[in-house]
Amino acid sequence: MSGRRDALIAVACAACALGVFLANGRLIPTDDAIPARYLPFAILRSHTFYLDGVDEAPFSRPYFFQHVGGHTVSSYPVGAALIALPVYAPAVLSGVPMSDAVARRLEKSAAAVIVAASVGLFFLALRQWASTATSVAIAAVYAFGTSSFSQSSQALWQHGPAQLAICAALALLCRAGRRAGSAAALGACLALAVVCRPADILIAGPLFLYLAIAGRVRIMATVLGALVPAAFQLWYGWHYFGNPLHLQWAPVSAGLWTTPFAQGLAGLLASPGRGLFIYSPVLMGAIPGAYFAWKDRADRSFLVLGIGALLVVMLHARWAMWWGGACYGPRILGDITPVLALLMVPLVPRLRSRRPWLAIGLACTLWSVGAHGIGAFCGNISWNVRVDVDRHPERLWSWTDNQPVECVRGAAACFFPR
Repeated sequence: MSGRRDALIAVACAACALGVFLANGRLIPTDDAIPARYLPFAILRSHTFYLDGVDEAPFSRPYFFQHVGGHTVSSYPVGAALIALPVYAPAVLSGVPMSDAVARRLEKSAAAVIVAASVGLFFLALRQWASTATSVAIAAVYAFGTSSFSQSSQALWQHGPAQLAICAALALLCRAGRRAGSAAALGACLALAVVCRPADILIAGPLFLYLAIAGRVRIMATVLGALVPAAFQLWYGWHYFGNPLHLQWAPVSAGLWTTPFAQGLAGLLASPGRGLFIYSPVLMGAIPGAYFAWKDRADRSFLVLGIGALLVVMLHARWAMWWGGACYGPRILGDITPVLALLMVPLVPRLRSRRPWLAIGLACTLWSVGAHGIGAFCGNISWNVRVDVDRHPERLWSWTDNQPVECVRGAAACFFPR
């Protein structure tokens, strides 16, 4: 009976998140998502990953396309487009023409549905370690107090589909040792997260190794499940690029890792333009949460996941474009937000008995929801291109000229014109 009740609550969480994600009534455009916007049309209608029919003329910087063997292909991983297929299928297979307006509506719908589904799965994952009330609260933090709200649900970035795969894997953790089917699904979800966003191998890899060494999963079933997405990725790289190990960027390219580590880490966590703990201060709870998980000898997978999230942050801290190009807030770290939110579980019981801590936690939550709500309803790429942030990343350190401030000033000007 409790399982049925949890399933109903998970559906309610997903439905609530979907309603909020769609409430702004617009797509927040990004050039990075253009291939994923149009790929479902090619897959469903032509059974190919070629984007030859997409007119590049409207796009000022077609870096998101590559030309290989006379064909146009995506410069980015195609996992997001694959996961978006169920949302696109009814319209595309019924013969709706591929206009730009239709493609944009479908992209927004797919992004919102994908991240909303991840919220429901995340609730189910939390229920393995927390009460219903705590699980609903942390799932709400994940949905509305992180980039899930302002970015992942607003366009077909790589992050949303990766978040869905990670949340599904978390929901399967406690079942994978008992049922071969759950173990295979866990392996498939971990591999799918990597297909969607290759950097997530730093989360999926350590978790898989820990589960295998600790005997927490049926190892052969998990490996077999992982082989399906892995085989697809190898086939895709070989067929479309002539290299089964093809990645978006060559990971050994020295030019990609030029940012001093301390500078990149400070930017990722504390800059006014992109800082994770500036836009989502509630996620700072993951730090004491990880400590309490270790102190209480809680499920060791918590600590392994925390290490994986830390490795992802460290990787991006060295990236030459650590700010992630034209976007809003800490978009680049969106796919580690389920892990950080999960690490808050050991902290919640301690907040209840300490009112000052609880007040601080509520204040951080309200700030996080507000910051990402501003991004969802007001944020766009205009701030990034007004003075090109890629050429002038020093702007990311301004406390008086950043996207939330710009949005608030714009709203104030509407209500209180001079």
